[in-house]
Amino acid sequence: MKVIQPSPTAASLGVYGNNPVNYYNGTVGVTVPLYEIKTASHTLPIKLSYFSTGVRPADNASWVGLGWSLSAGGVITKTVRGSDDLFGTASTAAGYYNADALPDKHTVLSTDFYNLSTPYQNYLYYFDQGAIDADPDFFNYNFNNYSGKFVLTKLVDGSAVYKDEKNNLRMQYLQATDNWVVTDASGFKYYFNTRERTQDYRSSSEQPNDAQIGTFDNYTVSNPFITTSWYLDSVVAPNGETISFVYQSQVQVQSVSLTSNSESEYDVLTMDNRAFPTNDPRYSPPTLSAVYRQNNSSKQVTLEVYLKQINFSGGSIEFNTTDRDDVEYMGTNKPQKLSEIIVKDLNNNQLKKYNLSYSNFISSVSTALNNDYTNKRRLKLDAVVETGADGQVRPPYAFNYYNAGDLPYKYTKAIDHWGYYNGKTQNNTLLPAKVVPGVQKFWKGADRSADQTDANMVKGTLSSISYPTGGSTIFNYELNEYGNLKGEDQYTYAAQSALANSILNRYTISFDIATIDTPVVSFTTTFKKSGDITYVGDYAHIYKDGNQIYQFSETSMQPSGQYLNPQTAEFILYPGHYTMDIRNIDGITMAIRANWDARTLMSQKKGGGLRIAKITNMDNNATVTGIKKYLYNSADATTNGRLITPIRYDFPIFVTEMRIKSTGASDPVHQNFYDFQYVARMSNSIPVPNLSMNAGVIGYNSVTELDGENGENGKTEYYYTNTEDVLSSSSFPYIPVIHNPKNGKLNKVVISDASGHLMKKTEYQYTLKETRYLQGITKAPTLPVTSYGLGFPSNYVNTANLRYYNTASYWVVPSVEADTLYDKNQNKTIITKKSYYDDYSHLNITKSETILSDESTKVSLYKYPNEMVSENRDPNGVYQAMVTANVIQPVIEESTSLNGKTNLVRTNYTQLSAGLFTPASVEGRNTITGNDEFRLRYHDHDTKGNPLAISKENGSKTCYVWSYNAQYPVAEIKNAELSAIVAVLGGQSAVDVFSAQTNPDVNAFLAPLRSGLPNAQITSYTYKPLVGMTSSTDAKGMTTYYEYDAFQHLKTVKDQNGNILKQTNYHYKN
Repeated sequence: MKVIQPSPTAASLGVYGNNPVNYYNGTVGVTVPLYEIKTASHTLPIKLSYFSTGVRPADNASWVGLGWSLSAGGVITKTVRGSDDLFGTASTAAGYYNADALPDKHTVLSTDFYNLSTPYQNYLYYFDQGAIDADPDFFNYNFNNYSGKFVLTKLVDGSAVYKDEKNNLRMQYLQATDNWVVTDASGFKYYFNTRERTQDYRSSSEQPNDAQIGTFDNYTVSNPFITTSWYLDSVVAPNGETISFVYQSQVQVQSVSLTSNSESEYDVLTMDNRAFPTNDPRYSPPTLSAVYRQNNSSKQVTLEVYLKQINFSGGSIEFNTTDRDDVEYMGTNKPQKLSEIIVKDLNNNQLKKYNLSYSNFISSVSTALNNDYTNKRRLKLDAVVETGADGQVRPPYAFNYYNAGDLPYKYTKAIDHWGYYNGKTQNNTLLPAKVVPGVQKFWKGADRSADQTDANMVKGTLSSISYPTGGSTIFNYELNEYGNLKGEDQYTYAAQSALANSILNRYTISFDIATIDTPVVSFTTTFKKSGDITYVGDYAHIYKDGNQIYQFSETSMQPSGQYLNPQTAEFILYPGHYTMDIRNIDGITMAIRANWDARTLMSQKKGGGLRIAKITNMDNNATVTGIKKYLYNSADATTNGRLITPIRYDFPIFVTEMRIKSTGASDPVHQNFYDFQYVARMSNSIPVPNLSMNAGVIGYNSVTELDGENGENGKTEYYYTNTEDVLSSSSFPYIPVIHNPKNGKLNKVVISDASGHLMKKTEYQYTLKETRYLQGITKAPTLPVTSYGLGFPSNYVNTANLRYYNTASYWVVPSVEADTLYDKNQNKTIITKKSYYDDYSHLNITKSETILSDESTKVSLYKYPNEMVSENRDPNGVYQAMVTANVIQPVIEESTSLNGKTNLVRTNYTQLSAGLFTPASVEGRNTITGNDEFRLRYHDHDTKGNPLAISKENGSKTCYVWSYNAQYPVAEIKNAELSAIVAVLGGQSAVDVFSAQTNPDVNAFLAPLRSGLPNAQITSYTYKPLVGMTSSTDAKGMTTYYEYDAFQHLKTVKDQNGNILKQTNYHYKN
């Protein structure tokens, strides 16, 4: 299957499942917080993140270094499977999204092709020719706190989005403009308009051609530029407040991806002859070869997109780049790395700056490839340094890596099943070796097994971080391990040999082959002359159970004292007792050696990347302040790990060849049929991941975290649902696996103290509420020959080579959480909470039941805008408007019942403008009378939705004045009407102008209030935008001042007389 990936930087933003420590798959996520945009409506953290699965040789670094990603906005990426889903509109040439509805599965697979309807015939024909795409592409999204995967249904089916895990995001693809609009459950809109585009180049040959790496020789463009990533352009709050993102577009960088090679080989396993006997004049021999080979190479040219600036209501953030030299490119503009981040206020004053410094991981291995320079280099993030507003420089975040100068080159073939380096430098192909069990068949190939030591795997992986404070964190890793071995993966092969060495006389040695599935045995002879011999003849023999099966002979002579060329023979030997016999001939020293790999049954194996083993924290004096260790084995040392997706490289292909022969002008045509079974081997594992898969190759049933080197501070045990994927077909390739949607869900957490006594146990249960399927069609690879002589029409499609499959979207919800608390005597208290999600229109929790320790039950019911509409409780249409705007997260009504008493809280909403909804009042239930009563009223709001006057029912009002572009409240006034406040401040126009100011003179504007409203209680505030509050003056006129250092940290709190009330000193390294 043809696959086109997004660029490394876009892919790094599309990382799914971002957890600081993911116990389920043993990964640790390292985060370096840089800055957080905080406005009245928005919160946007900007941070660097590192993920520790290990370094794959074929991974290119993102613009912030290998293994690192910058979270500063958002992206939707697309992985093209087959053809681009979004291309074309014609029924004869279109991607999955635009093509007609799929033909009915049962009709196609149960009907001969010729008897299908014409539309079905046409659809399948164009699909078979590659003009119509029937494989849906996979999309990833990552923005704000949302991340996941999805597929896009067909245009004719309504353009629905099926997510890996169903949620309340409303995702819309706008075909006319090729962009996305996403609305979250609070009504925030995310616009993805900036496109990163990719063009695919492909080459095909019988054998891999490394000489083509680094060039475009013999490559053809297989498609025009297609969109593979959509970057976030703006986030718009319901009140209209916007964060916008600007991307570099003046200089076009065309980066070139690594060349991806896909090798395939087709070897005959069996051939059944239905033809005439060979001595019959009507006989015609088969022409199909015993082996076919094909190599497909591809590379992509990407028009890179780089974030240049973020603009928001309080200021801006600039992102500056410099050239990098570890990525290939076309044209004159080099790919970029992020070198500088600058935070500015609205007056263009620099508040802080971050400098990112880099070097390169450089491989010590030189190659003869055309792109040897970039092939050996990967961008390495070394440090991040913060500079304050006054130019003061903090000590850096410094990053160290294991064996940073000893990474393999990018195109090495010494890789395991998952693409990690395994040190098998003898590999000259990516096709794995293949043993056909029980039939004495073996084909040579690459050793794709995982390295069983971590020396190679940790190369280039983050080893430690030093912090500006002088402290540090050290990361220790180990190899993943799994125990669910299947097929050939159950075995390991250990080198065995037997040597017969003739020095003085005849020498015989015996050995045994125990299993029919032992791979090929290689026999090598060597001999050396010490005198002049004119004839040798046969000098070595191989016997099985006393019967000779092979002999070695030599007649050519070399000068005295020189070695003759060694002779080699290879056999696949059946089980039995073997003898090697070598005889001495005067003047010649001889030897024969047998080498083979003995197969050993295994119960568990290492592989699938790295897992975290230990995290050590140290202070600025290098004193250990904390250790966390992670154990992944059971008490009997067996691993708790499972390989989630099985590894498989081969599948059968059945071919019938027809040969035609005529013996004369008057004779009829005679047909000879030959039934071939080929073993097709691919260089990439053929099970295809499904949409709903969690991150990680290996998952663990349970993991124990020790607090301290030996758990001297206690331990925590985590238990997970963890089942392996099921192959959708045992013989058909490229069909997505069937995945357990509960995989990776936490089932139980057990916390124990240092003595092993239980402290707390929490158990979880989940319910699968809904499964939706998107159907696709895939086609099995066939032999790389154009015809088998069967004479079908040119438009014929063999429906046996087609498979329909489903891509699944799930809705899994937490249903039970049971907490068991233990006292020092191990007496326990149990509290159980049950959760119900019974409304499919909004997916929010609708009911919870909490069973308390005294066995009483508290029941809570939740209603949202959707229920207010469906229950006809929406007289003004506010809640229907909320549903239309996807503002479906606010709880409108919550009722709680316990011991026969029911309490209720209802928040009534009003609509201020299109998409902007705010609370108008809050009601509560009087538990004595049972009547609902108003408790709180919102009397007025500004155009941004900020409250201007609120009061408790029958209570006095509290009013607010806002400024700094309506971001901050600058005054809280009690015991005064809003109209009087506005009048004293100069009227509504004056208040509106003051509210919109970005650098207001707060004290001067509010001064009339204290004289004009002598009975009012006024508290006022001033701010430094993007930094914090600078003063607060209470109702008595007492002012407190807040001062900040150059890095915007609170430094000093003073009273109105300048006396220091509190001072904070920040200690940094050196």
